[in-house]
Amino acid sequence: MGLHSDGRSLGLSIFEAEIRRRVWWQIVLLDNRNAQLSGLKNSVVANFFDTNIPANINDNDLDPNMSEQPLEHKYQTEMIFCLITYEIGKFVKEGGYQKIFSAPSPAVKDKIISELEFRLEDKYLKYCDRSIPLHFLCLAVARSITMNIRLMAHHPRHRKASSATMPREERDMLFNLSLQMIENDTLVHTMGSLKRYLWHVNIHFQLDAFIYLLSEIRRQPPGDLFDRAWGRVQQVYNMHKELITEDYALYLAIGKLAIQAWEARESHLSRNYQGNIDPPQFIAALQLKLPARKDSGTKPDDTILNHQALHNFHPTGRELYDGTLGTDFDDNTQFNPLYTEVSPLSWEQWSQLFHEYEQQIANTNNPRIFG
Repeated sequence: MGLHSDGRSLGLSIFEAEIRRRVWWQIVLLDNRNAQLSGLKNSVVANFFDTNIPANINDNDLDPNMSEQPLEHKYQTEMIFCLITYEIGKFVKEGGYQKIFSAPSPAVKDKIISELEFRLEDKYLKYCDRSIPLHFLCLAVARSITMNIRLMAHHPRHRKASSATMPREERDMLFNLSLQMIENDTLVHTMGSLKRYLWHVNIHFQLDAFIYLLSEIRRQPPGDLFDRAWGRVQQVYNMHKELITEDYALYLAIGKLAIQAWEARESHLSRNYQGNIDPPQFIAALQLKLPARKDSGTKPDDTILNHQALHNFHPTGRELYDGTLGTDFDDNTQFNPLYTEVSPLSWEQWSQLFHEYEQQIANTNNPRIFG
């Protein structure tokens, strides 16, 4: 069909060329998603095409008999969500990731990502009306994607480093960024007007950010910021019950990490407030599901789950996120260097778990494939 070549270069009509662009860019995104889940680094079609991004126009601007290219609108159109994702795809095609991961310094990495953020903001996001559900979703998705790119650019899982050897400033940045990403996810889940879009949001839950958040919570004593982060962890387990009910090795490893984070938190609270602290319901459910850590001779049946506790868990009060999209953090937020008795994570092992998880998803009819 030649969809990989722009229709205008083939002498096709304006209308047909524009329709082909819309079809092709959807193919690119779907193929890229399947490439990731199949263990490939890149989509087969990712770099071998010259088809332009579709125009920022509405459907009623198109006519099979048009003889002139319609002017692109300088405001949001029906294509806004698709165009945001296509813009990210264009960034990848132009070597954006390679430039980031080959950058000589963190400052250069951040400059590349900031330029992408500016492009999205200038072309699309500044025209979004937060009162319109689809526009709010566009804001959430665009900012989650760029935050995730920044997280990956600095994350120890994607470079030869451990969190223990990272500069304090960079660890602080990663923690704040991870917390902001998780809060964006919980905000979308708590907005009734966005309920119809949760299928898409759930497919793209930011597991890397959640794991990093847990890894640092277990290394730090309770405090305002870490109490807030722990509240978000509780919300995540309430909104993503598959993290407990499904038996992927990655989910089980995350569950063990959550238990470690709780045990560190429980130990500190018990020392300071004298007395036993009851675990949250999601921790109780995880402890029933996962092998006991303190007694290696005890291994509960993996099928045992406290479903009643899970379904009754609804955060209230301070546990509920009441912020706005794009929460700002205090740049002076610091980790406590004295609270580090827990060893750093082996990010190589986590990378292997992610790889196995993606293959398991790809080999099933799991709807997460269709992102």
